[in-house]
Amino acid sequence: MRYERRDRTLRAVLDTCVLKLGTLLNPTNKPAVIVELCLREVVHAYAFAATAIKHEPDNRFLECALACRADYLITVNTARGHFDRGSYGNVPS
Repeated sequence: MRYERRDRTLRAVLDTCVLKLGTLLNPTNKPAVIVELCLREVVHAYAFAATAIKHEPDNRFLECALACRADYLITVNTARGHFDRGSYGNVPS
């Protein structure tokens, strides 16, 4: 059961790949748009320290997403063993 939030700001956990790609100058760069939304406080971004993902370091992002009840976990890393599921618990990736 999802809890009700009063504010309308989305909560998202950003994989470091998104942050790195967000620095590249390109008008069609989707990670850059996500980073800009965070800077404008349209989206609140979180980072943190689950063993649901085979690539162990990626579990820190999942743990953070679950702990802060994120609306999304945003990543570009969908290779096998990384974020290769559509969702983890109540958090879509």
